[in-house]
Amino acid sequence: MISPLYVFDICGTIFKSNTTFDFLTFWLSPRNKYYSFFDKLRKTFIWKVINKITRTYFHVDITRVIALHFLKGYSRLQLLEGADKFYESYLIKHINDYVVGKLKELIVNPSCNVLIASATIDVVAEVIARKMQILDWYSSELCYVDGICQGKLSKDLLGKKNDFIQEIQNQTIDSVYTDDFTDIPLLKEARQKNIVVYPKTDKKWKKIVKKMKWDVNFIEY
Repeated sequence: MISPLYVFDICGTIFKSNTTFDFLTFWLSPRNKYYSFFDKLRKTFIWKVINKITRTYFHVDITRVIALHFLKGYSRLQLLEGADKFYESYLIKHINDYVVGKLKELIVNPSCNVLIASATIDVVAEVIARKMQILDWYSSELCYVDGICQGKLSKDLLGKKNDFIQEIQNQTIDSVYTDDFTDIPLLKEARQKNIVVYPKTDKKWKKIVKKMKWDVNFIEY
C-alpha cells in the first residue's frame, strides 16, 4: 500500500524567506561587489516593474537569471557548504513554527510520506532536507559541468510545480502546505489544503478559495 503524500513548499511556508535570493545575498555579498550592487538594484521600483513585464509577457524572471549567473565558477561542494552555513546562520531564525511543528509530527510517523517541493535551487533544498531529516525533496537544479556551477539552471520549477503532479500521479496527496499561488494545481489534488497567508496575500487567497469552494486551513503569518 502506498503511503499518503504530504507536500510542503519551502519559501514563505516552512521559512519566511525567499531562500534562493536570501542565500545569494548571504553567500555572494561578502565575495562579490558586483552582486552587492545588483542586489540593491533589483529592489528598486523601476527594476521590479521591468521584471514583472518580462515575467508576464515572456515568462522569464530576468532578476533570477542574472542573479544565478553570479554563481558561475563555484563548485557544488562550495555551494553546499555555503548553504549549510546559510541554514545555521539565517534560515533557522526565520522558521514558521506552526508549519515546522506539523512537519516534525509527520516525519516521525512511518506511515506518512513527507516531501518538500520548491522552486529554490538544489543546494538549498538539499541542505534543508538533510537538516530536517526529510528523505524526499524536489527543486530547481543548477547546471554543473564537472562539479562546477555554470550560473544557470538545468531544471526550473518556478511556476511549474504542476509538472510535479505528473510524477506523483499514482500517489494520493493527503495534504499540501503552501503560500504560493502557482501551487493551485497541487492544492486541487490534495485532500487537505493548508495555505499560509500574509497581510498582502490574505484577500487574494480568500477570494480564490471562495471561488473554488474549498475547505481550507489558513495559517496566518
